Amino acid sequence: MRNLQEWLYGFALALILTTQPLHAQKLIKDSKELTELRAKAESGDAVAQFNLGSSYANGEGVVKDDVEAVKWYRKAAEQNDADAQFNLGNSYANGKGVTKDDVEAVKWYRKAAEQNLA
Repeated sequence: MRNLQEWLYGFALALILTTQPLHAQKLIKDSKELTELRAKAESGDAVAQFNLGSSYANGEGVVKDDVEAVKWYRKAAEQNDADAQFNLGNSYANGKGVTKDDVEAVKWYRKAAEQNLA
């Protein structure tokens, strides 16, 4: 019984030690991708702005932050990105990152619908 416990302990330790570098590599890769995405978004790329907003809305590669998501959705929406307009409408409809405002929600839903996004 003792040999089995020692073996399991050793196996668990080896598993932990071998997976840590892989996880660290993924974080570095994500950080680089996030830096590149942010640079594109800040330079005015509407698709990058939408994607950065989605990253903040879902907590992918960043800490989830609905206010920051709305900020980036708005920048893309103002450039007529229909997906961003729809998500901004959702933000207003649900009060996520902004004060709930049905009039503002309808405004952004309408803009998205005018581009055939329903």
